Amino acid sequence: MLVAGRTYQSMVEVLDDTAGRYPDWPAVESRHRTLTYAALRRASGTVATELSRLLIGDEQRVAVVAPMSNDCVVEMCGVMRAGAAYLIVDNAMPSQYLRTLVAEASARALVGRASDLDEAGDVGVPRIPTVIDGRGESPGVPLPCEDG
Repeated sequence: MLVAGRTYQSMVEVLDDTAGRYPDWPAVESRHRTLTYAALRRASGTVATELSRLLIGDEQRVAVVAPMSNDCVVEMCGVMRAGAAYLIVDNAMPSQYLRTLVAEASARALVGRASDLDEAGDVGVPRIPTVIDGRGESPGVPLPCEDG
C-alpha cells in the first residue's frame, strides 16, 4: 500500500513508521483523551502480546467488543499487530445472537474493556479485558494512555 509516497505491507507498518518519525503527534483524539502515535504503538503491542500468549495470530479472528472510541482503535491495532483479523461486535446484542456471531466467525477471543466484556456475557471464547486509562478495571491488560 502506498501512503504519503511510502510503500508499506500493512497498517501496522504504517503505524510503526509514523510512531518512529512522529511519536508525540496525536494518533487518536476524543473529547476526553488524546493518544499519541507512540502510546498507540505501545498499547496495541500490549494487546498483541496478550493475544500471542493465547496462541492467537495469523489469519485467526478476534471479536472486538467496544463502542467506537480510543479504546476500540487500540484494540483493533493490537489484533492486526498480532496478525489476526478483527470483527467489531456490539455488547448490547442479545447474548445468544452474540454467541452465534462469534461461533460463525470462528473468533478465538473477545477483546474489550472489562465493562463491555461483562455486558457481552460468556460467549464461549477467552476474554481479554483491556485497561486503557489505568484506573483499575482489573483484571486486565494495563495499557498506556496520555490524557490531553
